[in-house]
Amino acid sequence: MKRMLATVMVVSVVLAFTGAAFAAEVTGKVEASGANTSIKATSVKADDGTAMLSLAGKTIKVVGTKSGDVAKLVNKKVVAKGTLKAENTEIDVTSVSEAPAPKPVPPAPKK
Repeated sequence: MKRMLATVMVVSVVLAFTGAAFAAEVTGKVEASGANTSIKATSVKADDGTAMLSLAGKTIKVVGTKSGDVAKLVNKKVVAKGTLKAENTEIDVTSVSEAPAPKPVPPAPKK
């Protein structure tokens, strides 16, 4: 089991450094600078659901045909699904939606 885990870790590190593209879900605030649109990531999940903690807080440039849809949501929190490219600095978005508002915390019961 330890050997398999070590192998998986090595493969994931190699893929990360070779710039391999893979599916991911990015949650964050949309920012615009001129003609460029990007997402300031608050969380990033790989296609298998594992968190990519190294990308939290990073700015990821939006590319591809759906970048116009993302640009319409400037200054809003979104969930964008797509393919991370260019050493995880760009995302080719396949779908984007406004992030749901956080659920309100219920008041503490009275004693």
